[in-house]
Amino acid sequence: MTDTTIVYYTDNQLDEFLFRKCQEFLIEAADGKRIISVSQKPIDFGDNICLGDIGRSHISLFSQMLAGAEAADTEYVALAEHDCIYSKEHFNWIPPSDDIFYYNVNLWLVQYGGHASGMYSYMRRRVLSGLICNRELLIEAAREKLAWLKIGAQIRKGLTGACEPGVRSNQEAFVINNPAITKDLGKGEAGKAEMFRTTIPNLDIRHGGNFSGGRRAKKRRYYLEPWGNFQELLGIAKETDGPPPGEWYQEATINGVKMPQRRQRDTSEKRWQTFVKPLIKPGPGAVTDLGCNAGFYCRKMVDLGYSATGVERSHEFLAHARYWEKCEPKGVRVVESDIAEHKLRCSHYLLMANVHYWLTSEQLHALKKQMDSRVLNVILIGRHHQHYTHNSPCDFGYLSELFKGWDEVKYIAPHGNKHFSVLFRNPKLTARNIDDLFQNQQLFKSKKFLPAYNKLIDEVLAGKQIEPEKTEYMEYLRWRGFDDCESLFEKHVNVITTMAEERTTQEPLTIDGGRVIDGDHRLIVAKKLGIKSLLFVEMPIDKFRAINKKTRMHSYV
Repeated sequence: MTDTTIVYYTDNQLDEFLFRKCQEFLIEAADGKRIISVSQKPIDFGDNICLGDIGRSHISLFSQMLAGAEAADTEYVALAEHDCIYSKEHFNWIPPSDDIFYYNVNLWLVQYGGHASGMYSYMRRRVLSGLICNRELLIEAAREKLAWLKIGAQIRKGLTGACEPGVRSNQEAFVINNPAITKDLGKGEAGKAEMFRTTIPNLDIRHGGNFSGGRRAKKRRYYLEPWGNFQELLGIAKETDGPPPGEWYQEATINGVKMPQRRQRDTSEKRWQTFVKPLIKPGPGAVTDLGCNAGFYCRKMVDLGYSATGVERSHEFLAHARYWEKCEPKGVRVVESDIAEHKLRCSHYLLMANVHYWLTSEQLHALKKQMDSRVLNVILIGRHHQHYTHNSPCDFGYLSELFKGWDEVKYIAPHGNKHFSVLFRNPKLTARNIDDLFQNQQLFKSKKFLPAYNKLIDEVLAGKQIEPEKTEYMEYLRWRGFDDCESLFEKHVNVITTMAEERTTQEPLTIDGGRVIDGDHRLIVAKKLGIKSLLFVEMPIDKFRAINKKTRMHSYV
């Protein structure tokens, strides 16, 4: 007998195609675990409990949830909604405590239907569809919620977490319109909910008929690992083995086959040799190419020893980049994003090849502000004369003014060519070899911190299920007496996973001479990942302490 029963609930109003598809995915994700389905019409799925046509309301929601939990006979239950897709990893996760409600926050929304069909979006939220907890704990919470609802109380609209047990107290979650009602029907105390995060995300399908209404977050993409393209996932569109149809803007020869291309004269290879390669020193380091198209320049940068990330919003170009990387993998990471909305990672080089003038001046200045704190070198390919379709000036004079305060390292403008390139260097940042710095850190002398943190890194990178309270690192945090150890633990796990994905840091580290004074954890993760060079801000330790008065300096024992 497994430790977890899956409680699946439906109001039988979902589109029939989605209804069956989500059930197919759920059977696979359950991996033999018992599924109790609670429906409003009889269905042939799992062990079915039909409550009849009780309508769509918060009362029906908690009634169905309660019926499923009461019918289960395992220590834990996991809720599953009829319009969600889950991973096996999610249902294999076991709560470390029996008095806490646990919510998987690696949950992406995905649009089904409409002009944005297939678009994934993410915001971190604790929602019922991601809940796993002790069975008795859920039964008690569902009974309390129903007791409040049946005396006329209503869920407070617009309050995040009002429906989710443990996130809000019942006094916060409910609005009581009858002042004569004073009966204590259970507190449902807040603070009993915690988050966990699987490596594989779950999917919440937004189909226009969701009980929770329409939702769409700001972090968006049309391809999500490991699920891929949503239409292909559902079998609506099938992935082919051959290249995407149509001509390529950047030239590519893949496995000996030349892709059909639009440009025959002013090719990416010519621009690389003339405008980009002369401005670059060999790696190691991290490179970001904004508007990467098929990833031509990213792949060239990998050959020079860099880890490369391309940012692109065109579905056509993204398909080209993914096909190229699939056929001839080089480790190029392609992120689907509008460059005007993209949050930069720390990069030794940032490339903008004939793309900066498609941004408005306001967007370009906002992007430049990010570069000031995260980018060491910027390479831009521009044009001498502005075209009427451009959104901002493209000439060298405009760029010189934009990067005022940066060092102009080199300018390339071949005679008679309409293009030029320029390399600007950020005087506020420096690149350092982490092996050189590692020798000077106090962490080498630590007897508790370094072994515990290294072990945590190994477990995260191996994709193991982590129970914080059973780790040596949580023991270390509590020994040190840090406030809110749970949040600190989660923060460090996120640092490890983010650096493993991006191969660099999101913010530069701080050094005083040869010693890191802010960023020891990131330095250790980089060392584990084999990253050779990171970006740093040089600052005397006294100045750093003055700026960060609330920062508690680490002293390793």
